[in-house]
Amino acid sequence: MSRYDVLLLELLRRIDEKADRIATALEKLSPPGGQDRGANKTVSISASGHSSVEDRKNLADIIQAILTEQVRASSSRQQPCPTGHTPTQDEGPLPAWPDQKSDTLQHP
Repeated sequence: MSRYDVLLLELLRRIDEKADRIATALEKLSPPGGQDRGANKTVSISASGHSSVEDRKNLADIIQAILTEQVRASSSRQQPCPTGHTPTQDEGPLPAWPDQKSDTLQHP
């Protein structure tokens, strides 16, 4: 198997994973029993390419909303970075800072 084939298979695997996540999210958005009660958008996309431009725009809007929600959920789980660090006994003291009035370090 060539390197190109391996890269292509990896790309297809990633696309399949993302498509599965989007399909799962779309299923969660659809109303029970498949009946639209006006709260959710219904999109009809056929594999033959005969779908309307409006259907494609609706699908793009739904996918964008799903991805935006996933990014928000991912961002909210991240912990903020600490603002300061206190050295431990093993690390020793912090290095001396240059004198603000000159470019040389202060030596004891």
